Amino acid sequence: MDDKLTRAVAGLHAGIAAVNQGDYATARARFEESLALFRLAGDNTGIGWTLNNLGEIAAAQGDYARARPLLEESLALRRAIGGIAAIAWTLNNLGAVVGEQGEYAMARRLFEESLDLRRAMSDRRGIAYALYNLANVHANLWRCG
Repeated sequence: MDDKLTRAVAGLHAGIAAVNQGDYATARARFEESLALFRLAGDNTGIGWTLNNLGEIAAAQGDYARARPLLEESLALRRAIGGIAAIAWTLNNLGAVVGEQGEYAMARRLFEESLDLRRAMSDRRGIAYALYNLANVHANLWRCG
């Protein structure tokens, strides 16, 4: 592994550790450093993971306008690469963000696609997350008419 990739992966792990400690500012800084290095190295898998993580942080802080394009870019990369687990994960995160933005029909489509992928993998935990999120979006659709 070349030096850029080694540093990018180390930064990604440092960012995850910071998230687990609730230190979003440090996590964001580590993820942004990693993203730049993954881009320099042309590592689309690393870019996809890092964009997803940056989107999760933005969403956790209520910054859905920032989270959405990060997650959309991550999803596009992950679709191009393949790997249904990564795609399902980002679909779920993007669904949560668009749901928070009041786009319940789109959120439902994203959660349904995530559910289909989770079922294809026999991922019981992922299926549970997708069903939970679908129930929430249906409740919002019902409430909002």
